Amino acid sequence: MHNIVLERKDSILVANFRDMCPIRLTITASQHDSVDPRSKNYPIDFFITSNEDITDLFIHEIKLNINKNIFYPTSVNNNCVLESNNGNISVKNIAVPSLKMDAITPLFTIRGNVLLGDVISSTIKIIDATFEQNIEKITLVDGYISIDICQTGGSRLAKSFDYEPSITVAQNPATDLLEVECKVIEVGNYSLEIVDILGQSTVIKK
Repeated sequence: MHNIVLERKDSILVANFRDMCPIRLTITASQHDSVDPRSKNYPIDFFITSNEDITDLFIHEIKLNINKNIFYPTSVNNNCVLESNNGNISVKNIAVPSLKMDAITPLFTIRGNVLLGDVISSTIKIIDATFEQNIEKITLVDGYISIDICQTGGSRLAKSFDYEPSITVAQNPATDLLEVECKVIEVGNYSLEIVDILGQSTVIKK
């Protein structure tokens, strides 16, 4: 592609041809290893690079997908709009004031809760990006997130059962004692504590 620049020199109009490369952008999701599954407000960063200097870039929407059983998004920065539905994430109204050629520029950060689900890792997949400007080429680079869990004694991942985790407390009229039944989703050691209306607690089992 050529850009024609007209210059006036000594009453003569001279046409100079200058090469102008098509704009190419790359959007990249960050990579996360050995994340604590108890992490709250955990950040996942996204970046953008360009082969040319650009000002006032506007992205209407970036569509993402992250396994909802490992990461639950709660917010996004930079005055963007976050929508989430069953692992499908949409970030809208992304304004980028300026991009310098080949510089890695922060785009936005999604924060959320890391979960102990039925998988140990998930791709942070960038599905699509819609720009206000006409961009010649867009490259989307996926990221990933993996959690750090104890593997001793077998898998510690949560598994699906026919019942939900629950606790049932009932009084036995024959003995005047409470009977407690618990259903859990992971094998391990648990403690149970009952607190009365006066704030006094009783540890049932460790």
